[in-house]
Amino acid sequence: MKQLLILVVLAFASLHVGAQTSVQERLRLARAYESAGDTKSAARMFQEILDERPEDRNAFDGVVRTLSSLQQHASLAPLIERRLKTKNELDVAVLYGEVLWKAGKTSEAIDAWQQAAQLGGESEDVLRIIAERQAAATATKAAMQSYLRAREKNGSAAVYSMEIGRLALASGEIQRGIEETLLDYREREDYLFTQGQLAIVLAQPGGTELLRTALDGNDGATLRLRQWFFRETKAWKEAYDVAKELDRSYGARGQELFQFGEQARLDGRYELALQAYDDVVQSSTASDQWKQNALYWYVRTLDQRLRGSASVDRATAEQVLDRYGEIIRKNPTLWFASDALYHSAVLAYDVLRDRDRARSYLERLVSQWRGTIAAADGLLLLASMYVADDNLNRALDILQIADQTASTPQLQSKRDAAAVLRADILWWKGNLDSAQRIYAAIARQPGSSHVSQGLQQPTMLWIVFL
Repeated sequence: MKQLLILVVLAFASLHVGAQTSVQERLRLARAYESAGDTKSAARMFQEILDERPEDRNAFDGVVRTLSSLQQHASLAPLIERRLKTKNELDVAVLYGEVLWKAGKTSEAIDAWQQAAQLGGESEDVLRIIAERQAAATATKAAMQSYLRAREKNGSAAVYSMEIGRLALASGEIQRGIEETLLDYREREDYLFTQGQLAIVLAQPGGTELLRTALDGNDGATLRLRQWFFRETKAWKEAYDVAKELDRSYGARGQELFQFGEQARLDGRYELALQAYDDVVQSSTASDQWKQNALYWYVRTLDQRLRGSASVDRATAEQVLDRYGEIIRKNPTLWFASDALYHSAVLAYDVLRDRDRARSYLERLVSQWRGTIAAADGLLLLASMYVADDNLNRALDILQIADQTASTPQLQSKRDAAAVLRADILWWKGNLDSAQRIYAAIARQPGSSHVSQGLQQPTMLWIVFL
């Protein structure tokens, strides 16, 4: 009798192990379907297992993944509800609200999230998790309210301001969005993020005036945002006044004014740029670094303003050239000396039409400032001038300098351009073998813009693939 009982127990145990093995194999097969992209077959198999074994978390998670992927939220919701009736799992309760929201049952979703919060004891962490899932489901107003409740639990007036600000702007609560964004800025000092959020405000009806009022402050953080606001709204004079205040407030020794000058120059506000640069030069507190930079860019701005004028004033052009010359004499070792010489050549060539003078500047630049970006640009311009004069041999001599100059990442594109021009000249001269070698060498350099441009020409294609 005892032996019979043992056999019966062993038989039941083997059946149980067999069932377990069968479930594990089916789960592996369902995951294989899922990995292979056959989501429907995976969902069907996960559901079959879940129907047989409602408590199996692996099968439940598989159903959630696959039905969510298939956007079958209405079918998924009752399966989650069934599980919640037998197990109080916080993550599943939060998921239930998310799935209901995506299924279009928004009021039921709000109730489900409230029940999830109660299940988690209304703690800050639980409310934050619910807010994150609500935001992911684009339930923006609900997420904002959950973050506000989490803030109350935390006790800090600034916590979650970044998240609340984003959600407020997304839901059209512009004033709230501005307040929270500025609160976040004072906490984290993330200027670029704040700038991006406030740019959204400027795009909204009435946003400009709301932001103007909100930025009416003289603390350093507000001043920097106010300057950005004035630039964005093209109130350059007001932006200039703020730049002066920033320079004083931060003890920037001319840096804030110089940077404003750069921004104004790039926007074509030459008069304001000149004024800002001059303020730096005349300042008794500005550092030598910013004074030197301001002196150079003052002249560059004069040059740009001259080129943008309707008519050419030769006397003004000569004055600009004199100023460039003074910069070169006083700062022969600084980077902008070579830049000043290059722009002197361009001014003489383009505006004054004085080719000999331009060539003189460029010959000096190529000789004395080899290895600089300005010298590389000057080399290409000088070679092109000699080509235009039909002096191809001198052009080849100039271009040869590029090969004799140490290669750097900054100079590589210039070297490639010089090589292509040299190959063009050799081709024009009938030296096809030499031209072919240069073209082929450049063609082996991946990603060179000069190669892709050059190889579009049928003549070059024929030479390279000859």
